[in-house]
Amino acid sequence: MAVQTSAAPVDEKQRRANLFRYGLMLIPPLAFTLAFAVPYMVTRGLGMDLGSIITIAFVPAILWAAGTGLLCMGVWWAYKRYILKM
Repeated sequence: MAVQTSAAPVDEKQRRANLFRYGLMLIPPLAFTLAFAVPYMVTRGLGMDLGSIITIAFVPAILWAAGTGLLCMGVWWAYKRYILKM
């Protein structure tokens, strides 16, 4: 039995917008991972306790990810408004 994905075909503009949006959704978790990895490894290597690890590694990584998410949201808004004119 064949699986029917959608009754209406998706136009090329909407397909590009979806791909761009999904790409932007991957950037904040990647920013969190990169911002968290190095300070975490340094604090673990120095033998610091969990409170220091959270203060030094986790909090700045969350702030970087939140800032990156806001930046991606602004890029998506501009892309949708000015490039795609949706």
